[in-house]
Amino acid sequence: MAPKIQFLGDTVLIKTDGNSKTHNKKAGIIHQLQDCTIAHITGQVEIKEIKDYQADVLILPPGQAEKILTKIKPKLAILTSSTLEKARELHKKTGIQVITAKNNLVVDLYTYSALSEQKNLSKFTEEK
Repeated sequence: MAPKIQFLGDTVLIKTDGNSKTHNKKAGIIHQLQDCTIAHITGQVEIKEIKDYQADVLILPPGQAEKILTKIKPKLAILTSSTLEKARELHKKTGIQVITAKNNLVVDLYTYSALSEQKNLSKFTEEK
């Protein structure tokens, strides 16, 4: 099953195949999945802590978005409580794919190219 992120009002659901770990941070949560990492930032991130939220996909409010996206450079950024114009502006400034979260939005991470459908060969080892 492809990982999906669903937005239901203020609730964010991460749908996976069950192989995931969650790490609570001061300003959010990191979801470590088998094929990617999703960081959900809900609070104010201090400059020295930005790298703690390194991820393939970032879910974050627009306030600090430009600063965080510039440092982390995720494959996909999802802005909560924002406008399409703000997402486009951030995309132009950072070169990162940015979308806005609306109620009932479901994001398939393969569709948005946040994950590669091709598996990395480094995960396989040679048996001796």
